[in-house]
Amino acid sequence: INQRIKLRNWHIMTSEKQLLDYIKQFNLDEFFSSALISELKVERLPKGALLSSLGEPLEKFYMLVEGKLKIYALQENGKKILIRFYRPFAAVGDLEFLSDYKPNALVETQEPSTVLSISMASIRKSAYDCPKFLRFVVRELSRKMFAYSRACQMNLVYPLENRIASYLWSICTITDGKQLEEIRVTSLNEMADLLCTSYRHLSRVLTQMEDRNILSRNRGKIKITDHDQLNDLAVGLFE
Repeated sequence: INQRIKLRNWHIMTSEKQLLDYIKQFNLDEFFSSALISELKVERLPKGALLSSLGEPLEKFYMLVEGKLKIYALQENGKKILIRFYRPFAAVGDLEFLSDYKPNALVETQEPSTVLSISMASIRKSAYDCPKFLRFVVRELSRKMFAYSRACQMNLVYPLENRIASYLWSICTITDGKQLEEIRVTSLNEMADLLCTSYRHLSRVLTQMEDRNILSRNRGKIKITDHDQLNDLAVGLFE
């Protein structure tokens, strides 16, 4: 597996004010005890950092507070399948916290991001029997199950054009709402794998979208020429 940038400890911030600002912004004091809050760290991550590795125990519990994460599965034949994108606020490790499961999906930063982190050992020791933290975990799991169920239903109904638009919209829209005009696509084969289609079908639909002036392609780059049309087609499949 080409895991690009594997996460350990990137830039860990020591600013207590920054931590308290995030806690206040996301109301974490409603779910976290003072003991847990005292162990939280603020970590700045570059694009392409992995928060989880397949088959390896998750060492930390993460909460995304800035940026964007991409979640995808890796099949035995090496192909990737896109599951969804996470924007703030989102937890990583809620399922692993409650079980002995090892991650079966890769979680990667889609852009420079900030997470709050705490060691899984500490959180299991301090919060396993804490009702308010368990409510937080159940809330996060419920949101994910709802989103996953909705995405599965929509994938059965909507054609490839909508999946392409949703994927492009997710990767061209950064956290503060700004849009990138040009997207570098490393491989159409990889994009086809992520969207569960063939290279030929993907190329054909992209050509149709070019003919409608939604996008243009040039040397491994896709330029969005009509954000409104793209947004209309996106239907939120991966969000």
